[in-house]
Amino acid sequence: MRALALTGTQRNPSLPDVPTFAEAGYPSFEVNSWFALFVPVATPRPVIDKIAAGVTQVVHSPDISERFADDGWVPGGGTPEDLQKLWMKTSQQLGDVIRQRHITLQ
Repeated sequence: MRALALTGTQRNPSLPDVPTFAEAGYPSFEVNSWFALFVPVATPRPVIDKIAAGVTQVVHSPDISERFADDGWVPGGGTPEDLQKLWMKTSQQLGDVIRQRHITLQ
């Protein structure tokens, strides 16, 4: 099997010679996988910030980063505002696909 292109916006360090779809001539094709932690709405902001900082620290620790790299994952992390932007962008992209393709639940 030979990888032709990556769906993200950046090349993956574990596959440095494989271009992104944008580099291969499809600039609007982007699909990313991500994971997040969510808390109840009433959670105090200092608690949210502490959780976010702790998760970011863990995913960038040498042991976890190495495990991610072995599986082809690039660690992320960030602020609650970063997650909100990512959530909104992903929701918009998938919503556009659903509307354009007239996808419905059966």
